Amino acid sequence: MKILIAEDEPEILQQYKLVLEHKGHTVKTTEDGQSCIDEYDKDSQYDCVILDFKMPKKTGIEVAQHIFEKNTNQRVIMASAYVNHSIEQQLSELGKVTEILIKPFKINYMLKMLESADHVEFAAEINSSKDNTNEKVAKYESFLNTHMRQLE
Repeated sequence: MKILIAEDEPEILQQYKLVLEHKGHTVKTTEDGQSCIDEYDKDSQYDCVILDFKMPKKTGIEVAQHIFEKNTNQRVIMASAYVNHSIEQQLSELGKVTEILIKPFKINYMLKMLESADHVEFAAEINSSKDNTNEKVAKYESFLNTHMRQLE
């Protein structure tokens, strides 16, 4: 899998990169939101983009908006320690289901989420549907509740 990661904590970014590359993935890393946008504009052929929610220069939401303007079917995973109603509202305003990893999480959880064929197919299917955002979010939450518990 080809993965683009934006994370402003160098130690966390290095850990993601080492583990993912060890598992055979191709990984490109960036340390802020604007660098991620610049990298995506150069090469948008990623299977997944992992974004930290709170980054310098551009937030994860701003980066996701830019990415979805370029590729409405891009798989995006948002990683944040600050998941609350405000963040959920901002994510819903994107009009696409953005997967969420709540920090701190075990690196194996991230790997299983990335590599789960069911999860990949479902995320693509739901984002390509014509349902409104609230319906998409409800379907995604239902999927997580029934299919992803095994990953914890």
